[in-house]
Amino acid sequence: MRLTRDPDTAGASLSLRDRQERPGTMGGGLELIDVVLSNAVGLGGLLLAVANLISALDDKGDPVSGHRKATELVADRSVVGVVGPLNTSAAQAMQKTFYDAHLTQISPSNSAPALTLGKDWQQGTVVRPYNTYFRTMANDTVQAPAAARYLYVKSKRRKAFVIDDKQTYGAALAQSFKKAFGEEGGIIVGETHVDAGRRDFATQVSQAVNAGADVVYYGGVYDAAGPLSKQLHAAKPGVLLAGGDGIFSYAYATTAGDGADGDICTAGGAMPDSLPSADTFVKDYRAAGYSASYSPYGGYAYDATSALIQAYTSLHVDPSGTVPSAQRESLRAAVQNVDFDGVMGKVGFDANGDAVSQAVTVYRLSGGTWKEAKA
Repeated sequence: MRLTRDPDTAGASLSLRDRQERPGTMGGGLELIDVVLSNAVGLGGLLLAVANLISALDDKGDPVSGHRKATELVADRSVVGVVGPLNTSAAQAMQKTFYDAHLTQISPSNSAPALTLGKDWQQGTVVRPYNTYFRTMANDTVQAPAAARYLYVKSKRRKAFVIDDKQTYGAALAQSFKKAFGEEGGIIVGETHVDAGRRDFATQVSQAVNAGADVVYYGGVYDAAGPLSKQLHAAKPGVLLAGGDGIFSYAYATTAGDGADGDICTAGGAMPDSLPSADTFVKDYRAAGYSASYSPYGGYAYDATSALIQAYTSLHVDPSGTVPSAQRESLRAAVQNVDFDGVMGKVGFDANGDAVSQAVTVYRLSGGTWKEAKA
């Protein structure tokens, strides 16, 4: 989406196929960034003279496409920063490519801890893999404990069966949940791993029921979790299905059916509608008449783009020239030090590139709608 002809570019990498299927998109992705740019005069009182040419690339939510699109963005010498991607596996495929080119990326939705903490974080060794990677969304180290606490304390669940889809996001989330549920006093009665494309869960449901589970925790996304929930509730009404923000989807509720009431999920941060700081954002977005919803990652995409703009303008870089790696590195250092009040709260990054705000919300399915659960 080209807004003007100014030479410097912010790239957007997202999975376009997701835009109408789940509330877990980058908030209508392209439109969201349009809102940022059209309101950029209000960003710290700075007039926007840069970063107002958008290069939107569809990473299709898969690692191969993600790597290819990252290479395209790096090769475009006018690109100074990237917002995205939506999916963790795509992010992993992009990270080194961006790092080698000193190109900053900020994701509004990736939550796998390894992206910022390194592959050995669960063993207590934290090493930031790539200093060009940042995110405005909380990571999964807070999602799983929140789910475990709610299930054990509020919902009185004691026996969990854990399933993951073998993907980076799902596997990390499942491992975190197992640890957190055990620390609450719960028992993991069994676990298994399935392919991400599986839709027949008869074997896994039977295993969970026979093990006496009163909750099944699924590390994965909505398109598989919906059928799993439907089959689980048909076999054993009263057993809950729980997961992370990957199942926070309108499509999940539709597929899972009426028996899914009571299922829960967690999502980093909060819905924009619930925050006074997002009032103007919500009003402006609705007034613009965009077809895609901004929720739930829309506010985080807005803040990610705002962080890039603020960092860029703070450098007072002449936008008439090319963007060598040295200039990209200057932007990375500036992003590391941003500190401002954004749509979703305080925007800033810790030494690992994680958001300084690690808020998480538990949602409960009621009447086919995800509603914030009362603690």
